[in-house]
Amino acid sequence: MANVAWRSLCQQVPARTGFVGFSTAAAAFVDSSPVEVKIHLNKPPIPTPFPMPTPSSITAAPQTQPFPSLLITSSSLTPMGTFAEAQATFINPCSSSVASLDSLLASANMGVVAHYYMDVELQGVLSALSYPHVFIADSLAMGDAAVKMCEAGCTSVAVLGVDFMAESVRAIMGKSGFSHIPVYRSVEKAIGCSLAESAEKVCEKYKFFYYSQLH
Repeated sequence: MANVAWRSLCQQVPARTGFVGFSTAAAAFVDSSPVEVKIHLNKPPIPTPFPMPTPSSITAAPQTQPFPSLLITSSSLTPMGTFAEAQATFINPCSSSVASLDSLLASANMGVVAHYYMDVELQGVLSALSYPHVFIADSLAMGDAAVKMCEAGCTSVAVLGVDFMAESVRAIMGKSGFSHIPVYRSVEKAIGCSLAESAEKVCEKYKFFYYSQLH
């Protein structure tokens, strides 16, 4: 009997009343003395529209740094802002660093392949070198460029990028007949890549699923 009364009460609550109507019906059921329950619901208040800001009420946030830009004149290049400073370093790299690296690479007969993600300051120095065997590109083109450097007579290749890029360059060089030429990374510690690590996890997951289906 109680279940029948509970269902009857719930059916009397309009869907639009939501939690308010349900609570009212529940309170009436707890009392349970009357057979017929009448629920009087007040209309919900009309929400007040959000006031639109007026031009006089809008205040601009204080600008702590200048908008990143380069002020170029006939005799100077002036960066405005920290981001622009990095770009200015790319356009006008340190001349002593360029001369030193030019000499070192020529004496070592080493090719250099670098990824686009390397620091802009480093890319600026590499782009200013007169040494011919330097290439900045994406990971796939790095391997092809390394092969061309080997064909031109380079006795070693330095890879400036994450670990899988060095591994890719090594594999492409080996497939092209240059497995005897050493490939160097920029640092000894591991340099990971979140995209490559995610792909490895997906491969391991499907490999486990494949072997589990076989056995």
